[in-house]
Amino acid sequence: MERGKANIIAVAGKGGTGKTVIASLLLKFLAENGPGRVLAIDADPATCLPSTLGVKVNKTIGDVREEIASPSQVFFSEDMPTDMLIEYKIEEIMVNTPRFSVLAMGRSEGIGCYCLINDMLRHFIDKLSARFSTILIDCEAGLEHL
Repeated sequence: MERGKANIIAVAGKGGTGKTVIASLLLKFLAENGPGRVLAIDADPATCLPSTLGVKVNKTIGDVREEIASPSQVFFSEDMPTDMLIEYKIEEIMVNTPRFSVLAMGRSEGIGCYCLINDMLRHFIDKLSARFSTILIDCEAGLEHL
């Protein structure tokens, strides 16, 4: 592993094949035996991974997108760059346990469209990779998200 960059593992495949179970078991193993902290990302809008881990997620990346897109929301300063605001909000919604952290993607933007949320996720995986030894992504059904 390159210093400062996390190993990224994506659990993907056909629906109903046990991806979330595999991701949960893999996370448990890595959290107990791995070289450092693990970030688990539930990239499925159904958001099942946190409950299998015994973790409650109050807000998702989809919620952050809605908050930032809402004209009624007022954040910090008009001078704050959007990417800095998003980074702050992602940190705020991340659930941290002693052995791992969890982020959930949440809802889609409309029928079949995850464009902005996937872009946000991709950007912050790059940013967060320096803080974790492994990033484990529980993908939704299908392979097109990889």
